[in-house]
Amino acid sequence: MNKEVLPKRDRRLFLIIAITAFVGLADTIYLTVSHFQGSGVICSIVDGCNLVLGSSWATILGVPMALIGSFYYLAVLFLLGFVYFRRSQLAFSGILAITTVGFIMSLGFLYLQIFVIEALCEYCLLSLAATTIIWIATLAQTHTQR
Repeated sequence: MNKEVLPKRDRRLFLIIAITAFVGLADTIYLTVSHFQGSGVICSIVDGCNLVLGSSWATILGVPMALIGSFYYLAVLFLLGFVYFRRSQLAFSGILAITTVGFIMSLGFLYLQIFVIEALCEYCLLSLAATTIIWIATLAQTHTQR
């Protein structure tokens, strides 16, 4: 990336990534706080949120997956800042790497919800959508840089 102002298309993709990462962060913070408070979440679209969030798949060594998701979205935003303000290609490659891993993991979590837990969590689906949007926007940005 050059040191000049970002082209309009690049700015739009950065904005899409940033807004979507903030939505994902808000989602995962809500789930993390609910986990540590021991309160259930309000599920208005599907009925399986608390079943999914209370399953053995919702934590790793006692750490809620939502907290890990919060760090994921924070990492995306942190790296996005480096990309925008420093024009760091390495930071952009980092976003592409972590969002690729995040997308694959999100698909795995979707599989677990559908076929193992047999319940869906709308907040988990929101995170899947956010990760997918960020991943696609990052791929689109990669394509425009060639």
